[in-house]
Amino acid sequence: KKRGKKRTSIVPSLRERAAENHNVARPASKEEFLRLDFPSRCAVAGLQLGRTKVFLRREAFDRIEAMRSNVFFSAAMTIQAMVRGKMCRQYYLKMKVAMIKVQSFARMVVSMRRKRTMRADWAATVIQKTWRMA
Repeated sequence: KKRGKKRTSIVPSLRERAAENHNVARPASKEEFLRLDFPSRCAVAGLQLGRTKVFLRREAFDRIEAMRSNVFFSAAMTIQAMVRGKMCRQYYLKMKVAMIKVQSFARMVVSMRRKRTMRADWAATVIQKTWRMA
């Protein structure tokens, strides 16, 4: 039978240090936080490191979830703003086309009235010319 050697190390493993420091008091300043070793920082932040996974305490999970929802909602607002802008531009172009049609119709009516007046004036001139020549 092969017997595995028991690993003994002078330097405590990360897991052992995290277990020793899991009740670390929250530092008052950023400098104090940065002076802590990595496992203590994780304990303060509400993280617990496993071998292949990271476990979160409720407080840390809520903070991360709040950051995720902020990113999600800001992205949703950006998308909504872009869609509203596109809808407003389409509405503007639709109103512009409608206004051009209305203006064109109004110019046509004015032109037809002017033409009718010019024909009446021309007819009156012809009548006057004919009357005077007789």
